[in-house]
Formats: sequence, structure tokens, C-alpha cells
Amino acid sequence: MQIVAEPIPIRVGCRTDVGLKREHNEDSFAVVDGAALNGLLDCVLLVADGMGGMGGGDVASRITAHTVPETIHQLLQTSPYEELPSLLLQAFRVANQEVFTRRADRIEQRSMGTTCVCALIRNGMLAIAHVGDSRAYLLRHGRLSLLTADHSAVWEEIQAGRMTREEAEANRYRHVITRAIGIAPDVEVDTSLHSLEVGDILLLCSDGLTTEVNEREIAQILVSSADPQEACNRLVESALHHGGSDNVTAIVARYGPVSALLPSDEETPTDNAATWRHALAPEAVAAPKSVSKVTVGWVVATLVLLLVALTEAAGIYYLRSKFHHVAPPQPIVRSQPPPKPAVFGPLSYATTATKLLDMPLRNDVLQIMPNGDLLLVNLQGKLMDFNPQTHLLRPIPVNAQLPPAPETSTKKTKPTAHFFLTLDRAGNRYQIRPDLRCIEKFTPEGTRVAADIGKGSLVAPTCLAVAPSGTIYVIDNGRLKSIQAYPARPQNSEPSPSQAR
Repeated sequence: MQIVAEPIPIRVGCRTDVGLKREHNEDSFAVVDGAALNGLLDCVLLVADGMGGMGGGDVASRITAHTVPETIHQLLQTSPYEELPSLLLQAFRVANQEVFTRRADRIEQRSMGTTCVCALIRNGMLAIAHVGDSRAYLLRHGRLSLLTADHSAVWEEIQAGRMTREEAEANRYRHVITRAIGIAPDVEVDTSLHSLEVGDILLLCSDGLTTEVNEREIAQILVSSADPQEACNRLVESALHHGGSDNVTAIVARYGPVSALLPSDEETPTDNAATWRHALAPEAVAAPKSVSKVTVGWVVATLVLLLVALTEAAGIYYLRSKFHHVAPPQPIVRSQPPPKPAVFGPLSYATTATKLLDMPLRNDVLQIMPNGDLLLVNLQGKLMDFNPQTHLLRPIPVNAQLPPAPETSTKKTKPTAHFFLTLDRAGNRYQIRPDLRCIEKFTPEGTRVAADIGKGSLVAPTCLAVAPSGTIYVIDNGRLKSIQAYPARPQNSEPSPSQAR
């Protein structure tokens, strides 16, 4: 007689909330149980956090939350025993193509994209795939482990050892991601495979949760909630209590019987070797020792003597300050080493200007921010953050938008070009030549080293910005373009006019 083991139950809870600062929810999630997958998987769990502004973030996350489970279901029909990481990779690529196609078809959604974290469970094995900064956590024996690594600029600094996780959490650019679904024809996906134990708790969440709630509190909520849905509710409510600055979404899955692991008022350490279950063991508590009258007398006498000494010291200080001039304490000035000057080697420039963004922009605002992103303003006067490497575009929340610029009115197709100049970090001057529709470059001493940058590919150039690499960004005819800078080739003769200092 063959004994068939009972399947281990999986209980799931989920919740999403718009938060306290956003007007609409760009998060999406999906929970698919084993029955809908013909028993070929135990469940599919997914959280997607859309971004990009212009009304496209919620579209990108919804497409991903629908496409990934649907693709997995279709793949299982033809390959029921496909490896879990392979299923996830194929599904993410299909979702990326769907979002990228939608992005290209509609002008108002050409800046959209989404993060995504997805979990598959089958026969005690857990597979995780993610793109962006939505996270997956696993709580085992009371210890919380992060299963994903954010695809963000600050996380790269952590991995390089130049920043701690505490510094990253407080960094103003912690939300600048380096990967997302839908922003390019191809997407790089990270996957991992783990074995589950009975009692494990899995958490998938958007960054709206991890921005507001630290990991210690997340672990405490997970171990003290008797039901996964109760855990989700408490996690979201905690994020709202701490500010609710973003949309927040959480999915909690419990592998095995559901019961509270720890009373809700217990403290739950997570980032150390000790585990909370050891603290639950009953321990003998020694009876408090009685304090003798002699000990009390010594304490009182010591306090009296200390008070007398302080009184005498105050009197002496008063007399000295009365008869002697006491110079006020000078503030401590911490000297900082001067910043290293920028060093620019000889540069040459591409012969054409490459369009980076199709969205119409104002012609009078273009700045490079400390993280390398570009500060732009659309025709409605809204500040925008654009990453020239990933082409991610996000609105910058401000108290008031800028007034519309008359020269970028929609009634005009070609804004009037005008004189504009800017400096790079080495002091070189770049200036517009409206009559020749090109850019000139001068050294700090005033020597012209380039006279025709972008000539023939610029229509109505206006404002400029120069990256530390020497690449020029220019708003031309209301569109953002770039002119790539390259190290100049060794010259055997006199340098050409297109070479820069």
C-alpha cells in the first residue's frame, strides 16, 4: 500500500493602498492558486510598481500583472515540468515586450515602465524573479532575510562597499532605479531558487512599504500575526502610519499551518545571530536584592558632597567672570579638503544629435542633477526627472508648477532659437550659434576649440547642459537631444577644429 503525503497548505493574504500622498495607485498585484494552474504549480504571486508619469505607470503594472501569470499558464500547457527559473525568465520577457510595444504606440505613455517581483512555489521549492526595487523577503525561525537586491543606483553603491544600507535608506536618490520592465526591447532579470520549510513566511512588496517601515518592524508584524491577511493589513497600516508617501502593496504567504509565532508585544530582532525563539524559553529570574540602610546612607552623603562642590565651582566661576574678561568660545570650524578639479582630456563630438525623448519640452530649463539625471520641464510647467541611460522619466513632486513658457506654445512648431551658453566643470564655455544652428566651444582662456558641434542636425537649439563626461545635452525644437563626446584620437598633424580641450 502506497502512502501519499498530504500536500502542505499555503495561505495567502494581499492588500494594496494608494497611500497618503499620491492621487492614484500605480501598484498592481496578482495571486493565482494551484487550482487555476491545473495543479502544476502551488501558486503564483506577483507585485508590480509602475512608474513614468503621464498616466502610464498604472498601465505598465497592470499589463505585467496580467501577462506574467498568463504566460506561465500557457508555458505549462506545453512544458508542465519546465524549470521554475526558466518559466519566470520567459514570462518576464513577454511582459517586457508587451509594455515596450504599448509604450511605443502611445505618445502619452512613452515614459512608462514598471518594477516587478514574482514568486513561484512548487513542491516545496520557491523561485523568485525581479526587476527594479520591489522586494521579496523570507522569514524563517524568526529571522528575516532579503531574497532580492534592488536594481537601483544606491544599491550598486552598497554592493561596491561605498555606502551602507543605513546610508542608502536615507539617501534622496534611493528611488532611482537602473532596471525596469518596458523601457527597452530587452530586460535583464535576476532569478533565484530556494527550498521552503514548514512555517516559512514569504513577503512580496513594493517600495512603498520598505521606504516607510524598517525590517525589524516588518519581522515583528509577520511573526505576531496569526493570519497572512492580518499581516498584510498591519503592514500596510504601518506604512500609512509612518507617512504613506507612496503606493504600498504587500502579499504574505505562509507555507504550512497558520498560527501566531510570537505575541504582538514581543520585540523581534532580525539582523543578528540571536533568534527570537530563544527569548521565549522560560528563565529563572533572581529575586531582587534588598537595599540596606547603610547603602542608602552612603548614597545620600555622596549626593550632598557633590552638590556642595558644584555650588562652590559656580561661585568661583561667577567671581572670575566679574573681574576678568572671558572671551566667548569660538565655534569649531571643520575644514574640508577642497574638491578635486575636473580634468578633461581632448574630446571630439558625434556628427549628429541623437533624440532622447519625444515628449515636447520647454526651451528654457535643462540642468544636470548630482546623480546624473536631467532636470526638465514639460509644456504644462511640471518638473521632470529623466535618466539618459535608462530613459526613465518621472515627475518631481513640487508645491507649485512653473508658469508656461510663451515660446513653447503648442501653436508653434519651431520655437525661436536664441543665444544661450553654459560652462562645464573644467570651465570650458559652450554657446549656441542661432544663425548657424550649431554649438561653439571655448577654453577658459577664450580660445575657440570647436566651431560646428551638431551642425546639420540641430533645428532650433536653445538651452544646454554638459555632463562630466563631456556629452552635451541640448533642447532642440522642443525636444531633448544629446551629442556624444569621445576621447580625441591621437593627431599626427595640427588638431582639427572639432576637437575640444
